Amino acid sequence: MSSGSFSIGFAIGAALSPTVASVFSTVENRVRATSQRVESLNRQTAMAARASELRANITQANRTLAANGGRDDMARQVLQGNLRAYQSLRVEAERYGLNLETISHNQARANTELARAETRLHALTQAQASQNRRKELRGQMMEAIVPALAVAAVRAAVQFESAMADAAKTIDGMRDASGNLTPKYYEMETAIKRMGRELPLTHEQLAGLFAAGGQQGMTGVDELREFTTMAAHMSVAFGMSTEEAADAIGGYRTAMHLSMPETRSMLDLMNQFANTTSATEKGIADVVRRIGPLGNVGGVAAKPMTALAATLDAMKVSPEIAATGIKNLILSLTSGEAATKGQKEAFAKLGIDTVKLAQQMQKDGPAAIISVLEAVKQLPKAQQLSIMQEIFGKESIAAISPLLDSLDLVKRNLVIASDETLYAGAMQKEFENRSRTTANALIIAGNKTRELGVTIGSVLLPAVNDILDAVGRPAGPVPFQRTGPSSTKP
Repeated sequence: MSSGSFSIGFAIGAALSPTVASVFSTVENRVRATSQRVESLNRQTAMAARASELRANITQANRTLAANGGRDDMARQVLQGNLRAYQSLRVEAERYGLNLETISHNQARANTELARAETRLHALTQAQASQNRRKELRGQMMEAIVPALAVAAVRAAVQFESAMADAAKTIDGMRDASGNLTPKYYEMETAIKRMGRELPLTHEQLAGLFAAGGQQGMTGVDELREFTTMAAHMSVAFGMSTEEAADAIGGYRTAMHLSMPETRSMLDLMNQFANTTSATEKGIADVVRRIGPLGNVGGVAAKPMTALAATLDAMKVSPEIAATGIKNLILSLTSGEAATKGQKEAFAKLGIDTVKLAQQMQKDGPAAIISVLEAVKQLPKAQQLSIMQEIFGKESIAAISPLLDSLDLVKRNLVIASDETLYAGAMQKEFENRSRTTANALIIAGNKTRELGVTIGSVLLPAVNDILDAVGRPAGPVPFQRTGPSSTKP
C-alpha cells in the first residue's frame, strides 16, 4: 500500500484513539477516586485511634494528679504533653475537614465503609491491570484493522464511482469537452449520498435510477432527484422492482405527455384505488400502460382512464381484456363520421348521433362515456348484448359488460379521479408505512457507513492508481478515475 494509504490509516487511528482512550480512562478515574477515598478513611481511622489514646492518657494523668493532691510534677508534665498532642491532632483534623470530638463516634461506620472501599479498590485495581493489557492489544489491533479499513474504503469508493460512471454516461453535462468531470457531476454525487440517508436503496441502486432517468432524456439534477424518489416510492408502494417502476414512470410520461407532478398525481390515484377497492396498483398500472396515449387522443385524460382501469381490475378482468375493452370503447365513441353503418344504426337506437358524440368526447370524455353506458343500460336485457357487440366489437364485451353492470362504481371512481384532494400524497404515505422495517433501517444505516467509506476511499484512489501505473494496468476495467473540480461535501 502506498504512503497515501498509510497516511489515511494513521488518520483513522488518530480519529479512533480519543474515543477508545475515553473508554479506558473510565476505570483509571474510578481507581483514582477509590484510592483517594481509602486514603481519607485510613487517615480518619488513624486520627480516631490517636485521639482515643490521648483522651485515655489525659484521663489517667488527671486521676494520678488528683490522687496526689495536685503536687505530682511528673503527672502534671504527662498531662500537659498529652493536652498539647491532642490540640495538635485537632488542628491537623480540621485541615482535612474532620471534627476530632465527633470522629470517634463515627468510627464504626467509617471502618465499615473502609472495608467496602478496600474491596472495591482491589477489584478496580485488577480491572485496571486488565485494561492496561487491552491498551497494549489496542495498538496491535489498530495496526491490523487500519489497513483493512483502508482496503474496505477503497473498495466502497470504486463500487460507488463505477455506478456514478454509468449514470454519467447517460446524463448530459457530466463531462466537459476535455472529458473532465463537471460541477454538475459532483452535484449529482452529493444528491445521491443525501438520498441514501433517507431512502432504503443502496447508493448503486440510486445511481442506477439516475442513469435510467438520463436514458429517458432528463438532464437536471433536481428533475433526476424527483424521478428517483418517485421510482423508490412506487417500487415499495406498488410492490415492484425499482427498474420496473422507473420504466413505468418513463412510459407514462412519454406516452401521455405528463409532467413529473402529473405523473405522481396519477400514481397517487392508482394507490388510492388499490387502498379502497379490491384493485391492485400493479394491475391498474398494467392496464393503463397497455392503453398508452390513446386516452388523450380520444378525449379521456389519464386520470379518468385510470378510474376505468381500476374498476375493471377490481372486478378481476385480466389486464389484456381490460385494456382492449377500454381502447375499443374510446375508439368507438370517437369514430364520428368514420363509424361503420352498423355502429351508426346501433347508436341511433340509443338516440345518439356519432358525430355529436365524438365532439362531446373531446369536450368531456368521462361524461360522454357515462351517457352511452346509461343509454345501453336502459334497453331491455335481451338487446343490451347485441347493441354493445355492434358498437364495441365482440372481443370487447368481456370488459364493457362489467362496466355496464357496475355503473355506479364507474361513476364513483370517476368522481374520485376528478378530485385530487381525495388522493394527493397517497403513494408517499404508503411508502412510509411499508418502509418502516428493520431491513430498510439497516440499508439506510449501511448507506451512512458506506458514505464515510466512500469519502475516505476517494482520497486513497489516486494512490491506488499511482500503484497501478507503476506496475502496469490490468487488461480488465480499472477504477473510475476522478478528474475535474473537487467534490462538494454532502
